[in-house]
Amino acid sequence: MTGDTRRPVDSRGAIARHPWLTFVLVGVAPALILSGNILASTVSLAALFPALAAALIVSDGDGAEPVPGDRARRLLLAAGVFLVLAEVRLVQTGFEALAYMALVGAVPAALAAWVLSGAYAPSPGFQALVRPLVALRAPRAAYLVAALSWPVAAVVAAAVCSRLPGVSVSPPRASSAGLLAGWLISGTVGSALVAVAWYGFAARRLLTRLSPLATGLLVGVAQWLLVWGTTLRPGSLLDSFYLSGLAGAAATGVAGVWVLTRSRGSLLPVWLMQTVLVASGALAFLVVVPDLAGRANAFAVAFAATRAAVALALVVAGRMWRRPPAPMEPSATTGLSLS
Repeated sequence: MTGDTRRPVDSRGAIARHPWLTFVLVGVAPALILSGNILASTVSLAALFPALAAALIVSDGDGAEPVPGDRARRLLLAAGVFLVLAEVRLVQTGFEALAYMALVGAVPAALAAWVLSGAYAPSPGFQALVRPLVALRAPRAAYLVAALSWPVAAVVAAAVCSRLPGVSVSPPRASSAGLLAGWLISGTVGSALVAVAWYGFAARRLLTRLSPLATGLLVGVAQWLLVWGTTLRPGSLLDSFYLSGLAGAAATGVAGVWVLTRSRGSLLPVWLMQTVLVASGALAFLVVVPDLAGRANAFAVAFAATRAAVALALVVAGRMWRRPPAPMEPSATTGLSLS
């Protein structure tokens, strides 16, 4: 008697079968190559390309399951994201060289709009990647840590800077309101992409093999390297600017993973935390003013130290060096297995 020994056909495409390779080639490499490019003035490329890669991976091989009305919702959401980013870019640059600036702003704005409108895509995997951004099921503790950690850290850092000679701290001018609003709008969209790519996709997979502490460090350091990696030179990390940036990014990643592991599959607290970080940094840039060249990095160093203190407290409180007893299931938020 012979049985059917044929292996089930894997319906996934090559992209989904090699998720990390795709993530590196589509998400990491372009962001690193274009680091510092004018395209990044619309939305962070270290958030945009990884989110694009994650979207391609989770939707590869998915059978289309269109829902009536979702196409119109997707078009409206995509148009809204695109127009908001385009308007911010236009306000920042004015009408000088309009055609060139429109092209420069349109490319990243269109890619960001496509990714975030995936909440209404016909691909179940794509939907499951993006929709947790607005899921409200996270417990109160996750929202409190997400909302308060970085503002408290920024206030403490500003207070420390106010006692240093050569640094002044004063309320922002009313004329800075438009500039601050533009930063916040772009930062909110960029933070959504960070939450999707680095936490909803990458961190969830890493957590099946690594501790939350190791996962957070990898996620934070990787994002920092995509922004500053091309500028590093021998001995660069001894410079306070790079050292504080790396420490702050690592602390941000650790805190983000702490929030992620307590959010019951929701990405809303992570999105909130990233947005608040952008807002805190942008406001501090206008409030803390170095009067001496030697104090240019004073707030960056102080803010990195206070963020590290927050991350250390979360590591100890959550025993983040321990791997969770039950691996987090990416299928709940991405529709993919871990292979």
